Amino acid sequence: DQIRSFELQLVDRLWESATPENAREIADRTWDLVHDRPDSDPVKRRVVECHEALARMTRLGD
Repeated sequence: DQIRSFELQLVDRLWESATPENAREIADRTWDLVHDRPDSDPVKRRVVECHEALARMTRLGD
């Protein structure tokens, strides 16, 4: 649980620092953390939520 909490904080901090210019980099970095985990993993679910927000941010920046 302590590791999961740390990972969730890391994902949140990366997401909070995202801009349209670095959104793709943030998405790649967070996906690297969870890509091989099951869809039920809480950190992976949070990353997917963030990716949706990053995708919207990128579209708005285009």
